[in-house]
Amino acid sequence: MTEQTKRYCIRNFGNDRQFDSVEETLQGLHEHYRGVSVAIHARTKTGLLRCLFVDVSGNCELYESYAREGCRRVSEDALVQACE
Repeated sequence: MTEQTKRYCIRNFGNDRQFDSVEETLQGLHEHYRGVSVAIHARTKTGLLRCLFVDVSGNCELYESYAREGCRRVSEDALVQACE
């Protein structure tokens, strides 16, 4: 596992990529992780890491991997909030 040096990191069994912004992260998800479940690690302003587990659909929609009530879509706002 590589050290996270950027604000966002998509992790997928060694196929990891790091990004500085939500926009870059979303683009990386769309380009490299369609149809895959990944963990998104987001570094907060205080330095803590938050982890979101998401499934990336074939049409690039994000859903919580472990939602309690069926499929819950993950919005861009959820990624922004993860870093607050």
